[in-house]
Amino acid sequence: DNTIRKFLRVVGATKNDVYLRFGHEMDFADLYPWGDKEPGLYIEAYRRVTEVAKEENINNIKWVWGPGGTSN
Repeated sequence: DNTIRKFLRVVGATKNDVYLRFGHEMDFADLYPWGDKEPGLYIEAYRRVTEVAKEENINNIKWVWGPGGTSN
């Protein structure tokens, strides 16, 4: 949590909105380290980061949900 808090405080110190794409393309197994984990663990991590942002009163983040998707 300390690393997350430090990062989010830097984001919160900016005067602009920040679009944060946490763990993008999470649905592509083996493309990124977080892609080969259990979906429940990913969801838990995403929720924890957003909870810490709320705890730290960081209001300038626009959360981007960024799955890779498929061509169809």
